[in-house]
Amino acid sequence: MTTTTLESEITETVAPVPHNRFPCFDGLRAIAALAVVVYHVTTIYNIETLHYDTWQWTQRLGNFGVSTFFLISGFLLYRPYVAAHFSGRPTPRLIPFWGRRALRIYPA
Repeated sequence: MTTTTLESEITETVAPVPHNRFPCFDGLRAIAALAVVVYHVTTIYNIETLHYDTWQWTQRLGNFGVSTFFLISGFLLYRPYVAAHFSGRPTPRLIPFWGRRALRIYPA
């Protein structure tokens, strides 16, 4: 098998990632969600039995999770406007954006 055949087989089996998607952020969001879940579970079920150092650690873990979510959300929401500004395109329209956000948040 030549290298060109091998390269073509590899490129054919890998699904393309859209340019507006950041797959690594899914992992960061999972870590942040896990941090918030650990914080809430330890707060609800073990508040009397936690050592002071463990309590401080879980509070910091919860703060890390929430801060990470805000950071990722801010980046992903603001990025289309910055990309449009630097590429000279018009900025995304706000009414369709808020409509999509409402449809995404309201069912929850």
